[in-house]
Formats: sequence, C-alpha cells, structure tokens
Amino acid sequence: MVFPYKAASNKFAIDFGSYFSADVYGLKLLGLYESLYSYEFLVGILNSSIYEFYIKTHLKKLGDNLYEYYPYNLLRIKIPEYIKDVENEVLKYGNANIKIIDKILKEYFKITDKEFNEVKFWLSG
Repeated sequence: MVFPYKAASNKFAIDFGSYFSADVYGLKLLGLYESLYSYEFLVGILNSSIYEFYIKTHLKKLGDNLYEYYPYNLLRIKIPEYIKDVENEVLKYGNANIKIIDKILKEYFKITDKEFNEVKFWLSG
C-alpha cells in the first residue's frame, strides 16, 4: 500500500508493482497482520471520511490544507476488526465508492447522522 508524504486528504492506494517514489511511502502487511487484514480492506477504511477525520487528528498540519503523512503517526491509529463489506466495496468499485464505505463505518461505529455531518463539515473547512 502506498500513500503520499504530504497531502490535503487521505490518498491510500494498493501498489501492484513498486511504483512509489521518494515523496511516497509504502506500507506492507507482515506476520499476523497478513492473515487479519487485506489491502483492499485497509485502503477502504483509510480513505473513508471517518478515517480521514481520525487520521488528521494525529498528523502534523503544514499549512491551510496540507498534512504530513509520516508513517510513525499513522502506525498509532487504531484499525477496526476486519469488515468484509468494506473489502467487497473496494474489490467491486475501488475507492470511488467512499459514500458506501462511510455508511458501513457509520453503522459499525454507531456514528449518528449529526456526528457524521460534523465530521464532513470539519473536513470541508
């Protein structure tokens, strides 16, 4: 999985051939995590609105709308137990279907519409 060092929003992707460069970090599942999670699940979770909000609370803000996605900070975030529906959405549609993944996570985390609207408002500002 790859992601940019600096970005305005979460941009995690699966790398099928080591195409990342100096401005992009790579993350590989090892050991026990290989059997617990899939890259599709992780990309779906990490690119969701809910996780963008959550991740940005751990990142260094570099400007009005730029964050430093340093791996040390990302390794501190909590990942939920495997959710098959998230993986299925990414396998079917890629990251283009974040609205459905957000809906799945809202139900999983029991996030109210009001709370989710506050997350979306914060992300838009």
